[in-house]
Amino acid sequence: MGKYDLYQLVQLPRFSGGEREVTVYFDGLSCLERVEAKRRIYPYTVYSEKEFSEALLDWFLRGKGITWPPHSVERGLIRKAHFCPQCGKQVDKVETKTMKLDARIDSARIPPFDIGVEVPGVMCLSCGLSQVLADPAKDTVLNFEVRVAMILALNNAGITP
Repeated sequence: MGKYDLYQLVQLPRFSGGEREVTVYFDGLSCLERVEAKRRIYPYTVYSEKEFSEALLDWFLRGKGITWPPHSVERGLIRKAHFCPQCGKQVDKVETKTMKLDARIDSARIPPFDIGVEVPGVMCLSCGLSQVLADPAKDTVLNFEVRVAMILALNNAGITP
């Protein structure tokens, strides 16, 4: 009897996790589920834990899944303000709305599934450009919140390494 004989491949319904103002979700992610204990693990037959972690970062933060809209530019030493990258006018941080970004992941290694992230965003009143308040690839707070939300989502679904 092999290591994975007690597991079956299952496709999970939508599950999510959040950290502060960031929420991420997975819909239709496949994983291995232990038949008797209902314990779920990453599909080690196709991804190692490190490979799966890197793939998650690629899909959520590095543009290989979710396409992030433009981000406002922060200026000022004492009084920080956000400015539109298109027209250069100051954007109102008080008027934030939730931006929903999603993508379909078609990996050759596992069945297709959907991912999404909800982050605070603003619309420039001068030119109408919708934008996030920070660059997720560079901003450490937003990057951290997306990473924590991914971990919490996987924990909420009962997926353990």
